[in-house]
Amino acid sequence: MIVIVVIATTPEKQPASFVFTAWVNNTGWSSGFYVFMLGLLQSQYTLSGYDSAAHMSEETKNAQEGGPWGIIRAILTAAVVGWFFLVGITFCITDFESQIVSPAVGVSLSQIFLDSAGESWAIVLILVILGAQFFCGSALTLASSRMVFAFARDGALPLSKYLHRLNKEKSPVAAVWFNIVFCFVLGLPYIWSETAFSAIVSVNTIASSISYLIPILCRILLARHTFEPGPFHLGRFSIPVGIVACLWIVITSALFLCPTTAPVTALNMNYAAVPFIIVIGLCVLYYAIWGRHWFKPGGTRIADSTSSEPAAHHYHPDSQHSDLQGDMDSVGYPEKAIM
Repeated sequence: MIVIVVIATTPEKQPASFVFTAWVNNTGWSSGFYVFMLGLLQSQYTLSGYDSAAHMSEETKNAQEGGPWGIIRAILTAAVVGWFFLVGITFCITDFESQIVSPAVGVSLSQIFLDSAGESWAIVLILVILGAQFFCGSALTLASSRMVFAFARDGALPLSKYLHRLNKEKSPVAAVWFNIVFCFVLGLPYIWSETAFSAIVSVNTIASSISYLIPILCRILLARHTFEPGPFHLGRFSIPVGIVACLWIVITSALFLCPTTAPVTALNMNYAAVPFIIVIGLCVLYYAIWGRHWFKPGGTRIADSTSSEPAAHHYHPDSQHSDLQGDMDSVGYPEKAIM
């Protein structure tokens, strides 16, 4: 709907040459290759949320196949819809400087809506975007809260005793509220420093990418000949796809630590490395001082389909076994690990 309205209300559209071949460099860097690589970072920002099906696999029927297909369908749908959206909106950029570089309303997309469709339609289209963002945020909150609960259930987080608790409806309310408050706190720096907020967002993208990199590397390097695939697998394409994925993650993670604007100053410097090192350092310190003494990784989510008891469970030393066991029994388990 958005694309149709904007295209229909834009009197003079850009030619296809502008949409598909125009090159605009406002970064200050003279290297075209470096600027091109920086442009790839926008696509990396969008690669989040697709794995929500994996995070919700314990609540998914036939998770071994349903989970992977859910991820693939989400990516294909977003790719097709996103391509038409971006191409359609780009045709409607009538003034690059006033709409993209320095929009009067502060947001480029809102400026395009306003210039093309007028104030009334712009408000409607922005509300549609806000609605989509709300539902997207809700889905991400669901997935991230589910991860907090799962880690706390294994005693892998500070305050696990409280975070893994369920209410009378068997919902992990504590994990959900912890996730909401934590995200709220992380968003506060945007009020006074866009640079600080950008660093936090970059760290989030880097950390999530590295969390994908580790199992892929283990699959390629350590279990290349011993890996037992599940019902859903890529066959002979597994290794090539894994190598491409690893290269992409390494390149984009490095780019997220690089400055995007020249000349580099204290205000536009990319400080993503600072919070990244702090977060990793705190995690290592927490594990070295406390975690290694009681946490034993491996297989907690795998249970025999013929048994009502989980195959194994881990617990934090300050949590009660009965509470943890009750939480684990309240959640369904997939019959076999998805590999």
